[in-house]
Formats: sequence, C-alpha cells, structure tokens
Amino acid sequence: MWYCPQSRLEPILLAAARKRGADVRYSTELVDFTPDDHGVTATLRDRSTRQSHVVRAQFLVGADGAHSRVREALHVPTQGAGALDEHVVFIYFRAAWDELIEGHENDAFLIENSDVRGMFLVAETNLGMFAVMQRKPEEEMSRERARELLKNAIGQANLEFEVVDVSSWQPEQRVAEHFQDGRVLLLGDAAHTMPPKEGLGVNTAIQSAQNLGWKLAAVLMGRAAPALLSTYETERRPVAWFSAKYSMTGAGAALLENTAFKAKASAFFPIVGYRYRSRAVLSEDAASEPPAEIALLDGEELTGTPGTRVPHVWLERQARRISTLDLLDGQFVLLCGNESAQWGDKVTRDARALGIKVAVYRIGPGGDLQDPSGEWAQRVGVGSSGAVLLRPDGFVAWRGHDIVSAPEELDQVLSRILCRAASAIAGASERQAVSR
Repeated sequence: MWYCPQSRLEPILLAAARKRGADVRYSTELVDFTPDDHGVTATLRDRSTRQSHVVRAQFLVGADGAHSRVREALHVPTQGAGALDEHVVFIYFRAAWDELIEGHENDAFLIENSDVRGMFLVAETNLGMFAVMQRKPEEEMSRERARELLKNAIGQANLEFEVVDVSSWQPEQRVAEHFQDGRVLLLGDAAHTMPPKEGLGVNTAIQSAQNLGWKLAAVLMGRAAPALLSTYETERRPVAWFSAKYSMTGAGAALLENTAFKAKASAFFPIVGYRYRSRAVLSEDAASEPPAEIALLDGEELTGTPGTRVPHVWLERQARRISTLDLLDGQFVLLCGNESAQWGDKVTRDARALGIKVAVYRIGPGGDLQDPSGEWAQRVGVGSSGAVLLRPDGFVAWRGHDIVSAPEELDQVLSRILCRAASAIAGASERQAVSR
C-alpha cells in the first residue's frame, strides 16, 4: 500500500501501480495503521462519503510529503536545519503565453527586474506557475497583488491572464534518521526534503523511488528475500543527506555546520557521482561494512564500477544509434563482450529459475549491439571476455572482467544481489527440472 496524498511522486507511483493492476483510490486519507511482523493493517477514510474501511497490506510506503503523518506516527526523528527562514509564494495562472515560451527547451525561467524577482515554471499548455522569492514572511498575498507581480514579470501589457490560486511555502531541510521501520517504509519528502536552490529535491526523490520500487516488487513477487529492502536505506540515506547538505546555499548556508561544503563540489556528485555499498551490489574490494557517509567517486566520470550508475555510451542496433541508458526497461540487463556471450544463455536460465527476467545483449561484431566508437569496453572497464550486470534502477550490480575463464561467478551473482540463500539457484533449478 502506497500512501502519497498530493505527493510529487504520485504520477510515478500511480503509473507503476496501474501497470500491475493495483487498486488505486482517490480522495482517500489514511486514518491509522498498525504494523506487525507479517504486514500492516490500515484504516482508510473516503473523503467524499466519510466512510471508513480497513485494509490489509504486506507493506506500507509513506510518500506523504515533508510533514509525513506516517513518519510522525512511527516517531522517526529527523536530522537537519528544519524549516528555513526563506519564504516563497506560488502564483498559479492561465494565459495564452505560448509565443513567449515557444522554442525554449527550458521548463523554468528566472525573471529579475526592478519590480519583481521570481521564476516561471511551465506546467502544461496555457497553465503556469510563478514562484516569488521573499526575504521575510508577509501577510497572505492577495490576488490583486499577485496580478500586479505577474504583470510586471511577464512584461506584456496586452496579455490576458487569470490567477488560479496563490499559496505560500517555506523550504525545509530534514532527513529521516531511518527510512524503514519493519513493514513500513518512507519515500520522497517523507524521507528527505531540501531547499530547491540546487534542483535536487525531485531528482533525489525519483532516484529513491526507483531504488525502492524494484526491490519491493522483487520481494512481493517472491523473487528476493525481505532482507533486500534493508539495502534501500543503506544506499539512499547517505545520498539524501549529502544532497540535503549540498542544497543549503544562499540564506540557508549560515545554518550549515559542516564547513566543508563552503567550497562546493560539482553538481555531478549529488546527482550520479556516488557509489552504493550494500548487499545488493557485489563490490570488487574487500570492504565488508557499508559507509555511513556517502561514498563519492574520485572524479566526474562513470566507469562501470559496481554500485555506480551505468555510464552513457552510444551503441548501434540495426544501424540505429542507441544509448546504454535506452536499454534500461525495468529489468536486469547483462551487457557482454564478444567472447563472453556464451554465458548469456546461462544467466538467462539462472534468472528464469529465480523467477526474474534478464535482458542479455552481446556487444561487438555479429552481436545484438555494435560499438562503432570502440568506447564501450573502456568506459565500463571490461574487455571482450567480460560483462556487466545492471540492476533495474540502472546501477551496476556486478562486473566480471573474465567470465570465460571463471564462469562459476555467474552461478550465484543474481542470488546474492537478491539477498537469497547461496543455494537458491541450484534449488530452483532442481525443482524446475523435476517439474518437467
């Protein structure tokens, strides 16, 4: 059960739910919930009829915003500066402003003149939002004042527009100390919220949703052990805390105790320049415990290291250019060199025994994908006898440099990533053989 009233993650979660035929309910609020060792019992109330009913779910995901009722009910504390002394007024409007924004790839436009300073955001055709930054809180802004600001910002006296709504907002910096409490998990702003100055709030939330989504699906469908869910917090909380600190610029910088962030690193690092260390990644070094703090890469380049985002490399399929990122479609992906392609069938069989899908691509002459630039092997750090396994969220789960001479590595890779018992593949394969 996902609880996400008016959450920015709502479109993503609803799309995933509909794809699997889930029961999606609108105008419904969570009244109370009781978790136990086997699931969660929740009381829901229909806001239109005011009728209450009880549902039972295996897990509850609280994606209910910065002031999460789920997080508060669990008494999960947060770290961070809390509400910042910064104030924003959102003015929602409708106008035939197509000619003003036509031809621009941007979805945000900063306006600054002697009368007003703010940012336009494009929502949909003729619908937009103007965010006005204020130095101090003021009384509720009237629609007349909002019209005046919009007129000065648009700069077109003849353009007609309608003020749809006016609302105020105050940014916060909070990161939950825990993202999971038994059968209840926190997601999006319920788990981490940060000032919008660096544009990391939505990025961080979507990445967290991708991380949790495939793991939760694997557990619910019996393809992974419940222990896989613990890697969600292990992987995402260090990233969220780093992003929250990174976002404390401008007026909020004085509240930041960690002076190391005065000289800020490139935005590459909070977006993709980090490395996961957890049971859902087969690392190549001997470190046994994942770090409490984020593990940053040495430079601004993705190199195929396990625990990092797969690098973008242009390849060709049937004479058409395709990126390695285009190969990600919600399942595991194995990219093989020419000499290691024979083991693709083995991975497919092992995956089938575990009940999961793995898309296998052979890269090179005569393969599924061509590498006209010759960059692929170098960019991911393997040769023609190697391979990389990508998780559904696009992160490298495992890298084999020479799986031709050491094919036994593949036997347990998937099982370990899914936190299943070491003999999971063998046992599943035996059952599959008996069923035939």
